[in-house]
Amino acid sequence: MLYSAFVLILLLGLAHSWLGERKLIQPVIALEVFPALLGSDKLAKSTLRVSWHLLSLCWWGIAALLFYYANSNLPVPTPLLWMISGLFGLSGLAALYFSRGKHKSWVIFFAIAAITGWEAVAG
Repeated sequence: MLYSAFVLILLLGLAHSWLGERKLIQPVIALEVFPALLGSDKLAKSTLRVSWHLLSLCWWGIAALLFYYANSNLPVPTPLLWMISGLFGLSGLAALYFSRGKHKSWVIFFAIAAITGWEAVAG
């Protein structure tokens, strides 16, 4: 089950970075009118791009933890599983609510939350 969550999180991060860069970041950065950050729109654009991709890196860090525990003889700490489940569950709720269901990431978020929550209960 942890491998399933691992793969879903990897794919989620990949889609987030690749599609986000092509469909959101590049068009927004191409706008002529862009707010300046500390006197520079270049710094603001760089900050937007870096912070967008950092989220994918954070997700991949979580995926790496799941992969590590899936390949070790160590038990996964139950609080860690609950934190991951809660994080992705809340992310699913936010995506569902704020996009009114149009942004389908909520399906993946809820799947990850369910898998890690199940693992926490099954212990």
